[in-house]
Amino acid sequence: MISELKNNIIDNLEDILKVIKRAQVEDDFKRIDYLLEQKGIAIEMNMNKSEINLPTPSYQYSLPKGSAYYLRGYNAIDKEISLIKNCKYRDEIFYLNK
Repeated sequence: MISELKNNIIDNLEDILKVIKRAQVEDDFKRIDYLLEQKGIAIEMNMNKSEINLPTPSYQYSLPKGSAYYLRGYNAIDKEISLIKNCKYRDEIFYLNK
């Protein structure tokens, strides 16, 4: 009885984890779509590097929400897309489809 209960709990937790991971992957795809749009704008405006005068230290600076993200430049946007696509958990997507 207790063993069966443990198995049910584990199964439920695995299902919850699958839902969370799927949601994260979905959010990543939406983010990549947004970044590709912003990259297109940056390319059209010939902004390969950031056009923002960053305060020192620059790693503490972030654009306000809703800002023109393309101002970061398409090189930075490409890097962010690459980082999202190469996340470690992406290898687990196959596990989610079992």
